Amino acid sequence: MVDFDRMAAQWDNDVKRERAKKLAEAVKAALPDHAALEILDNGCGTGLTTYYLHEAFRKICALDPSEEMRRIFLEKKSAYGAENVELLPADAAARPEYRERFDAVYSTLLFHHVKDIRTEILLEAGLLKRGGRLLIMDLDEEGGRFHKSIPNWDGHNGFARTPLCETLASCGFTDVSVSTAYEGQWDSGDGPFDYSMFLCCGTKE
Repeated sequence: MVDFDRMAAQWDNDVKRERAKKLAEAVKAALPDHAALEILDNGCGTGLTTYYLHEAFRKICALDPSEEMRRIFLEKKSAYGAENVELLPADAAARPEYRERFDAVYSTLLFHHVKDIRTEILLEAGLLKRGGRLLIMDLDEEGGRFHKSIPNWDGHNGFARTPLCETLASCGFTDVSVSTAYEGQWDSGDGPFDYSMFLCCGTKE
């Protein structure tokens, strides 16, 4: 398991910042009318992607269960002067006031930590307005090397694209598509290796 509270202080680095910039561009490209939208960053962490996006959207809300990640996220909000960014309560996804509120929900490297992918998709669907877009950005299948340095890793070693798209469609999403969002290198302690991330999108009926 990943101890995000313990890792939060060292989370940001140049490699992740560069990746976040490219993923932010992928989000904007997938949401062409972004200036009018209110969106949710689910699993925001320290806000790496959010703060590259905040000037492009009417409002960005953010959600993360880690207290240390949330603390750093709020420090960045002040530093960026991002008045249109709101950090939601950690249990916001279960609160009725956030049901069907958002024009889009996106996540960055969240799903490979989630045991029940279908349940997570349905949870996020409940946060979307009808016609809202779900954007999942995560690892392509990578054989386990990406998290090799994490003791007792029990998450997903990336995803095959077609089955994930099929799951999205079976949860009631239409216009499902997938594309490459990022290609880069990672080092889990035994030398750098190439990896890629996809962007899987669907529209809530």
